[in-house]
Amino acid sequence: MKNILLLVIISIFGICACQDQTTTQLNCDPVEIPALDTTKPVFTWRVWGPELDTTFQSDNWQRFMMRLLDNESYQFEIMGIDSGGVARMQLQLPAEPICQLTSFYPDNARIRDLPASRSLMLEISVERSDAGECLRMGGSILTGTTSSPEYIGLTVFDFGGDNIRSNQASHHAVIYYTKTAEDVGVKSY
Repeated sequence: MKNILLLVIISIFGICACQDQTTTQLNCDPVEIPALDTTKPVFTWRVWGPELDTTFQSDNWQRFMMRLLDNESYQFEIMGIDSGGVARMQLQLPAEPICQLTSFYPDNARIRDLPASRSLMLEISVERSDAGECLRMGGSILTGTTSSPEYIGLTVFDFGGDNIRSNQASHHAVIYYTKTAEDVGVKSY
């Protein structure tokens, strides 16, 4: 198995996010964490690259598998949203692809490479004093060549109100790599 290469390039776009060569204004206003928060956060997750451009929503998530071309670069953008403040997001990737985190919001967020067995775990988080209604990360993944299924997981946590018991939205997808462009795509299972 290839060594994991994590290259973190901090490219701050202020309050603008780079998205497929267009600029999108983020409305991630600061929030006051409510005394009681029982609503879990939501997220959108967009993946685009050769033969694929798709967006997943946490509130209508289905079990799916995604086929990507071998040794190709795919872009991703993840936005976690919660009216009571988003505390952190975790992105779990297979160990083989090379991941490059190229942008995140807000600019004072912490980024960590968390230890995980046989996978890469990235986390972006903010302090309670910096609570905003969203967190965002974007970057690229250079796919691998393994014939075995891999998994990508995403978890978004809110602050949970004053009691600090966070709510979370968590989903995963099965990833396969293919040499054939006709096989690229997303299928529910």
